[in-house]
Amino acid sequence: MRLRADQVFAGLALLICAVGIARGAATVRADLLWGTAVASLLYGLSLWQGPAAPKGAGRLATTLYWLAFAALAPALAMRQVFGEANISAALTHMQLGLGTGSFGGEMLMAGAGVLLWAIPAHALLRCIAARRWGGSVSLAAAVGLVLVNPIAAYAVYRTSAQFGAEEIVAEYRAPQVTGVPARRMNLVIVYLESLEQTYGDAQFGVAYAPLAALGARGLVFDNIDQIAMTDYSAGGLAASLCGVPLFPQGLMRRNRPPTGGAFLPGATCLGDLLAAQGYRQSYVVNSDPGFAGIDLLFLTHGFDEVIGLDDLAPRAGGELTDWGVQDDVVFDAARERIAALHEAGTPFAVVVETMGPHGPKGYLAPECREPGQGAEAEDMLLAVACTAGLARDFVNSLNDLIAAGDTLVVLLSDHLAHPTVNTYAALEALERRNTMIVLGGDLSPGRVSAPGAMIDVFPTVLELMGFQLAESRAGLGRSLRSAEPTLAARLGVAELNRRLLRENALRARLWRAPVDPPLELARP
Repeated sequence: MRLRADQVFAGLALLICAVGIARGAATVRADLLWGTAVASLLYGLSLWQGPAAPKGAGRLATTLYWLAFAALAPALAMRQVFGEANISAALTHMQLGLGTGSFGGEMLMAGAGVLLWAIPAHALLRCIAARRWGGSVSLAAAVGLVLVNPIAAYAVYRTSAQFGAEEIVAEYRAPQVTGVPARRMNLVIVYLESLEQTYGDAQFGVAYAPLAALGARGLVFDNIDQIAMTDYSAGGLAASLCGVPLFPQGLMRRNRPPTGGAFLPGATCLGDLLAAQGYRQSYVVNSDPGFAGIDLLFLTHGFDEVIGLDDLAPRAGGELTDWGVQDDVVFDAARERIAALHEAGTPFAVVVETMGPHGPKGYLAPECREPGQGAEAEDMLLAVACTAGLARDFVNSLNDLIAAGDTLVVLLSDHLAHPTVNTYAALEALERRNTMIVLGGDLSPGRVSAPGAMIDVFPTVLELMGFQLAESRAGLGRSLRSAEPTLAARLGVAELNRRLLRENALRARLWRAPVDPPLELARP
């Protein structure tokens, strides 16, 4: 049987799509971009040279088919860029804003991911449309697309949760400070993007070695798991600074209470407590701080300033990544800010956030590159080693403050690495945990293996600074140095996630006007 030219073109296009999908649409590679472009061209030629599309399928069934595919497209785009369709995270980002960053590369890859599936979807429709049963099959395919759509599944789950029992809100505790430290310690928190403790495993070589060396000098909390709604940067920051996961606001407008431009206005966060103690507080990040409303997390919870991409870009020498400036620029700016605040003589808190190992690509600061090497790396271990080394050098530059006993330095991964990184399969084969290393004060080197999550970082840091908390609790978190178990230890991560995802009362409380009493803390 002789094949027509349109059939050959269509077959080649489908073959390329199949290869791309098999390799994983979430894998961001230049060859997949080229492959998608070639597949689209070939399929376009097949449509141009082939016979007109059959009209046997019912118009209603065909319309429903394409509506169902269109509804699935956002999930395909999310999977392309982030490796998974995290609907909760997507809602949060849409509700709080995407800032003004440049995401051209991500948008291009998202479009490629959708096209890889759209071409086979259209080819299927053309094949069945001329059959007598074409309309029925199209309708069945539309139903199938709806059933596999994670957006639809999330909507059904959240709707059913409206009738579920509220099991988590009773666990929430507004921080009750029963004693303040006689000496107000300075605080420096460094969020290491996606740089989880799991990279310390021997199979990853020396990539994590700079952080392991810091851990040998400090107190390591080595059993911090990841729970729902803390698996992206804004969620990890909210959990560790406010003791709660970053619940998105409601799907429907009636479930979105006015916030007055605030971020979790019903929560009491670390910045609120430190502001009441007279701290000067700064947040330094190499990207647009308006992304996911992170600037509001700091500015509406006690911080005095946010230093972001617009402030740091002039210092970058024209070298910008998809997300912002390189990590060396951020650390340099943080050093300068810490020096100025220390010189002023008031207690301070500085939060620094990096981006190097974000993924799908890693970003290498100039000092981490070999001659002729580019600023982007497919091998995520290069970015891990780079950011870890820069973090070590940054902490070493604070050794005088640490030795003086008046500054606490906390190193944290903001969340576990995303599925888009090339190390993901190896990480998944291990017991994955977040990084938390603390240096300074009167702490002795050691390890704490109490099971916990990022929500437990908030009360843990407060107690390490010398604050006394009722029941060692703040938000949903409990200090990891407490003798009592955390929620993750008591319920298990799977059960805790189930309850969090069905929670409504706490979600509403956190996004409405403050209900906690005003902070009236005695100063030493």
